[in-house]
Amino acid sequence: MIQGGDPDSRNANPGVILGNGGPDYTIPAEFNPKLFHKKGALAAAREGDNINPEKESSGSQFYIVQGKVANEQELALTEKRINQNRSSDIVRKFLAKPENTAWRSKIDSLQRVKNTAEFNSVYNRILEINKEEVKKLGVFKFSEEAKKAYATIGGTPHLDGNYTVFGEVIEGLDVIDKIAAVKTDKNDRPEQDVKMAIEFIQ
Repeated sequence: MIQGGDPDSRNANPGVILGNGGPDYTIPAEFNPKLFHKKGALAAAREGDNINPEKESSGSQFYIVQGKVANEQELALTEKRINQNRSSDIVRKFLAKPENTAWRSKIDSLQRVKNTAEFNSVYNRILEINKEEVKKLGVFKFSEEAKKAYATIGGTPHLDGNYTVFGEVIEGLDVIDKIAAVKTDKNDRPEQDVKMAIEFIQ
């Protein structure tokens, strides 16, 4: 993918690490199964789950997907991982609540001693306690439209349901490849700045 929207990037000196700038607010996550991470998708960047469990979007930073083509087997594995991550999110939110300190201590101790069997048992009990939340989320599956896109033009399917997609490039997909091919420094910043001007069409 290629990323932009950091206000600190405007006229930044060469070698400066970018990607941390933006306004002091975030935007609630909006996941729509009709909007997925095919090549050309425009999506909101965000901070990681460890400090952003609600997956709220950055107030300014975005990325445009380049990605790669995925076959049916790869997509099936990705579906499995996404569903595992969704279960982990439910457990993480449960353990983050102050009233669940004892559960968190139990999980932490089982991880330390690497007691996988008991850990899985406690993990599944937490999911059972939160069965309404699990039911509400349902099972993630790629739509036929998404499968076709990922198998032809490609994308980054593992990001579906994790980052908010809010638009797409409707012409000039080749420009994405040109930007992605420019030489970058050790921090993955282009050695020669690439300025993007985006026109939004409603």
